[in-house]
Amino acid sequence: MFENHSTEDLIQRGRELVARIAQDERELKEIEEVLRSRALAMPHEPLADGYREGRRAVLRDGDRQVSVLFESDILKASFASDSPVAKSVLPLLDAQQASALFKEKTTYERIVKDGQKFRIQCAEILPPELSAKIIDLLKDRDRNGIVKSKSVIEWKSA
Repeated sequence: MFENHSTEDLIQRGRELVARIAQDERELKEIEEVLRSRALAMPHEPLADGYREGRRAVLRDGDRQVSVLFESDILKASFASDSPVAKSVLPLLDAQQASALFKEKTTYERIVKDGQKFRIQCAEILPPELSAKIIDLLKDRDRNGIVKSKSVIEWKSA
């Protein structure tokens, strides 16, 4: 398709495309922020996977709709051994449970890096109430105590 074009034309067209893509990405980011905000203000349904926390809101207007996923809360991957998190998590676990879930350095790091797999491992190792408490204590929170989570707009779904 472009074999017969000059190098100058290809460079110019490539730069035009890069600039257009950058502009479109900025516009899409702004649109997604507004949609996320609107989705936060409406009822949510839980995601299907029992081990992965999260919820979905479906925005509808006219004949258009898009799902906004609020995926599982982000868990701390590590925490200092003298931190408030360590002081709240570690007393709940015996030595075997702690060593199965964390490795100790100067900080405690999850042995299983993937958050969903870590949740599954907690559920397998710990009693249900203790597992839920550990997961809740490990949720990463902002300075206001609000749990951080990843959200995704499902553009490619129906």
